[in-house]
Amino acid sequence: MISEYFSLIFPYLLINWVFFSLITCLAQTESRQNYFKFLVPFISVFVAYISVGGLSISEYLLSINPNFSIGSYGFVVARLFPYIFNKNLLSENDVTVFSVWNLIFSLILYASYFNLLRYDIYGTGYHFSGGFVILAILTLLFIWINCKLSLIFLAYIAAFDLGLLVSPNFFDYITDGFLFLVSVIHLGYMAWIRGWQWFHGASPRRFPLKKQVF
Repeated sequence: MISEYFSLIFPYLLINWVFFSLITCLAQTESRQNYFKFLVPFISVFVAYISVGGLSISEYLLSINPNFSIGSYGFVVARLFPYIFNKNLLSENDVTVFSVWNLIFSLILYASYFNLLRYDIYGTGYHFSGGFVILAILTLLFIWINCKLSLIFLAYIAAFDLGLLVSPNFFDYITDGFLFLVSVIHLGYMAWIRGWQWFHGASPRRFPLKKQVF
């Protein structure tokens, strides 16, 4: 099945992101950063797919979460893009808005899943429902205002139509536990940056706002 092969892509992307982030933080010179960044995609292949103790890191990750959402793919690709192409796929404001969307949507969905709401929102993801209409409206809105988040929202729909993920539930294409976690971390990081700026009048020296770290 295509979903089984597609699921193997995410661990590779995630490992690349981790390595690129570490190099950005630890490498002291730009030339050294560029040298290590050239090697990262090749090293990540071995790290992701070579078996350790019978299982590869990709298989370990997929045993924890076999269905990383398209939102997770979008978040990681958006963070990887500047490292590879030296330009942003999404602006920091776009990523922050996307994180807020993920946080709110995930909380509503999890509340429904654990029967904290009277209406089973998650259950409607197995068939056509109002959730599809709302997402379509948001997608059209983002396209109309020329917001690049429309790329991720279009990817939700395209991936679901193609059946790229293991889960048949549409909402599993939108969010998952990993995306919820990184969205919370990103919003916390941005809040810390803004708080530091408010108190000190500048970004923290170690993690300047203009340089992507998370």
